[in-house]
Amino acid sequence: MEDNEIEEGGISLGDIFRTIFSQKWLALIVAVAVAVIGVVGLYFMNKPKQEYVVSFVMKLPGSTDSPDSYTYPDGTRFHFTDLMSSKNLQKVKAESQDYADIDVDKMVKNGDISIKRETLEVIADSKIYEINYTLSAKASYFKNSDIARNFMIALTELPAEHLKEMEIDYDTYLSASAKAITYDTQLSYLQNQVNYISSLYNSFIGSYNGSFVVKDGKTLSSYKADIDVFISNNRAAQLKNEALENKYIKDGEKGQAALSEYNSQAFELKRQLEVAENVYNELKALLEKTNPSAVFDNPQILEQQRTIQDLKQKQKDVNGYINEHKFDSSFDESVSALENEIRNFTSEFIDVASIVYSTASTVSFANSTIITTEGGMSIMMSAAISIVAAIIIAAIVAYIVGWSKQKKSAPVKASAPAYFEAAEAQAVVTEDKPEEKEDKE
Repeated sequence: MEDNEIEEGGISLGDIFRTIFSQKWLALIVAVAVAVIGVVGLYFMNKPKQEYVVSFVMKLPGSTDSPDSYTYPDGTRFHFTDLMSSKNLQKVKAESQDYADIDVDKMVKNGDISIKRETLEVIADSKIYEINYTLSAKASYFKNSDIARNFMIALTELPAEHLKEMEIDYDTYLSASAKAITYDTQLSYLQNQVNYISSLYNSFIGSYNGSFVVKDGKTLSSYKADIDVFISNNRAAQLKNEALENKYIKDGEKGQAALSEYNSQAFELKRQLEVAENVYNELKALLEKTNPSAVFDNPQILEQQRTIQDLKQKQKDVNGYINEHKFDSSFDESVSALENEIRNFTSEFIDVASIVYSTASTVSFANSTIITTEGGMSIMMSAAISIVAAIIIAAIVAYIVGWSKQKKSAPVKASAPAYFEAAEAQAVVTEDKPEEKEDKE
């Protein structure tokens, strides 16, 4: 009775579901198609709005005073915005074939990569800062999040790479010693070189502590101790005295150049000595007239006497090289051996410096996954929306198709009641005739 009333008032909910179910395969096909198209469509529509974001803390040696820019030990200036420069983006892109499709020029031109910097003082008025950076790039430039993660990590590591690979001229005195034409000058430069390396170790120990482990368990203090022992032997000074005593000069062109230099020095020393003696004589004569008793303890007289003695000694040494010079291959080998040892100390320090700088520079990420996605719509949300839309659209399509088919078959079904009514009437007439016969009888 209730069904009849619902049917008389319109289409029942059951009719709707029966109509949809009658086209279940069509509904399934439409639902799958719409869901797939929806997920793909929403993904590509939302990807241009999505950004990959990396938040990190970067520590660089000597950067605790929180300047906007940082000066590398080699003198190169670095500003944090340099991370997103076209030059650095191209450098990272060239590191891997995975980055070949990343259009870094377009990324820079359209402003689709950015970096922000936030400086936080760890303790009030301590001048010790924690510097947080946020690097963002549009997701549409990357095939997937893994490539984006690796690319952006490589960008954050550029300062540490520069610290590790930078070439600093730590061998200034070594280079000068190689050009020296006399043993005296060469050995002075070598002495300066080893003292310079020792001072660099002192600087490192002051900044990073002597217990800083460089490699294989060896500390900065241990490296410093090695060079201190070498310096204490004072071999450079010993060789200088030996060269002076024996009047050793270098072989070949350097020896000839040294002799020319000694001749020039002899001429200059002779002139200086003459001037010094004249000054002394004039000063002495003046004092003898004014204060004879002060001649022997007058400071100016004493100073001039020391100057004259010093010039005479230099003149003697130079004349000795000019008149008594000789080349000794054994001595030359000793100087070369000393130079090689100091060169090894220098090379060792270059390796130590590279390790110290790269170790002291750190990048720490704020998120365990390193990279996060912001903006747009996630793939899960896109899928959920697409599935809901697919079900609704599939139901509508299935109902329309089912209803259309039912409508086309309606005329056939409408003729059925008239046929059955005529048949029933004929049956009634047939049944009434025997009764009429019985009445007549």
